[in-house]
Amino acid sequence: PVRKPAGSRVQLDRTPGKLDIEIPPEGLSGANIGTGLFALAWNAFVAFWTVSAIASGGILFALFSAPFWFAGYQLAGQAFAGALTHERFAIGRSKWRISQELAVLKNGSAKFGSGKNAKQLEGQTDDLTGARMVTTMIVNGVPRTAVEVVEGVRKFRFGESLDPAEQEWLVWEINQHLAEVKGRAPSLEDMPEADQPEMIDNSDQSSSAMSDIDPYWDLRSSEEKDRLDPFRDRDQFWRK
Repeated sequence: PVRKPAGSRVQLDRTPGKLDIEIPPEGLSGANIGTGLFALAWNAFVAFWTVSAIASGGILFALFSAPFWFAGYQLAGQAFAGALTHERFAIGRSKWRISQELAVLKNGSAKFGSGKNAKQLEGQTDDLTGARMVTTMIVNGVPRTAVEVVEGVRKFRFGESLDPAEQEWLVWEINQHLAEVKGRAPSLEDMPEADQPEMIDNSDQSSSAMSDIDPYWDLRSSEEKDRLDPFRDRDQFWRK
């Protein structure tokens, strides 16, 4: 058995035939503030490169930055959604439901219950294959994980702001409950292959980032590289 980690904010209620998991918002912490600042720096870099690409090579050339905008969006969402999102996952004998609600800032404080920023999904318990931990992205070599519930070919994630020990505990609790309700234990072999995580790395932005964004970067002349490289001014500054 996997025990609940000490100090976890997750509230879990198990009754015969029902499992109810509630994850209150994390609030602002050093971890999500740090991730948010990194997301801001990442998106600023992509924006600067995109503007430079449009000015030098046209809109078609700038479209190569689209995957990096998406990665930056995911990173920012993971940083701030966990701080302001209330999540709940419940499994009954016949149906399951997952809900995620983003707080509304009112009079300087976070408010829930309006339903305006809520997302809810549900289905049949018999269709659930099981739960597992997945890596959603790798930031500077550090994996970011979440709980993923699998229903046939569909996948639903929650708990991205939790510690991996909490996620492992929830996966164990969900699979144990499904084994009791359905009469057989979930198997990883029955689940579809997990999605590949996004890779975000700013350890060597000047050369590796340009190669990632522009597939023709290594083939370009030194004059083209000098004109398109957004780090040109920074590198010249440090060489002085």
